Amino acid sequence: MENKMAEKQSNWEDWFLKKIGIKPLIIAFVVCGALFLLVVGAYVWNFRGGLSSAQDVWGQFGDYVGGVLNPLLSLFTIFGLLLTIFIQRKQVLDSKEQYDKSIIRAEQAESEIRRQRFESTFFELLHTHDAIVNGTRINQFYDSKPTVVEGRECYKIMHDLFFHDQYVGVCCEAFVDNVQKYLTQPSSTFVDKLNICLFGNLGCSSLGITPDVLQANIRASSLSEALKGSLTKSNAPAFYVTIKGAMGFHVASEVFSKSSPSEQLTLLSEAYQRFYTEKGFLIGHYFRSLFHALSYIRDAGQEDEFYSDMLRAQLSSFELVMLFYNCISNLT
Repeated sequence: MENKMAEKQSNWEDWFLKKIGIKPLIIAFVVCGALFLLVVGAYVWNFRGGLSSAQDVWGQFGDYVGGVLNPLLSLFTIFGLLLTIFIQRKQVLDSKEQYDKSIIRAEQAESEIRRQRFESTFFELLHTHDAIVNGTRINQFYDSKPTVVEGRECYKIMHDLFFHDQYVGVCCEAFVDNVQKYLTQPSSTFVDKLNICLFGNLGCSSLGITPDVLQANIRASSLSEALKGSLTKSNAPAFYVTIKGAMGFHVASEVFSKSSPSEQLTLLSEAYQRFYTEKGFLIGHYFRSLFHALSYIRDAGQEDEFYSDMLRAQLSSFELVMLFYNCISNLT
């Protein structure tokens, strides 16, 4: 409200100054001259005659002119003073407006310099991170031939290593440690796969019993009770190796589906920590570089998600998955 009133007053002052221009000076001279002529003319009209040589007559004439003109000229002086104050006030307001504009321009220029400086460093960090990704190398064997995998393809391989070696292994360990829990109301598909593993993939041999004995135990109680009774500390490792190799993916799916959300996070975290212990030298500097770039965006006060979105756009799907596992692990 105050800003609107000040703007309205400023517009009125601009209009007033444009309208009057130097007219007040001209009007003042004309009015003063006219008043002087009017006063002198009135005196001459009433007291006709030539110029007097008497000093007292001239004194009376001066008193007459001063007594009539002085109040009028004083009134004009006051008007002139008010006009001067008005003009000076307008000049001060104009100066303040120009100063405010210069401050805004300086702040905008400083903000632009900071943004350019930030973007220069940010894109350098992106370039460094991209160099880390492209510089990643993993030695693999394809068709019994050594092959070097480079760049983003390495993160797909690391994901596969994490999933098939560590995650499936952790789930199989959980299954062996608590078969009764995970065989409570199992899916028919999982039971079929487990029976094939037990009776067709040396599962009984790993338990140290014959298929007939296991079958008799299952008939006498249940599959979960039969397995629980057959597992010992000595044969558990061999049984773990058997089910991981024969049906590891199915065991992992069954264990994960039967686990609570907190247990699922524990399984993933444990699997990732094992993976990082073995392969951390391949991926550790990758996450440190990513963390540094995100911290730089945050510390620079860039609240806009544009730069973090730009950074995230550089990551492949497998990189995002590995980042997720890294974030939920106890390593962070």
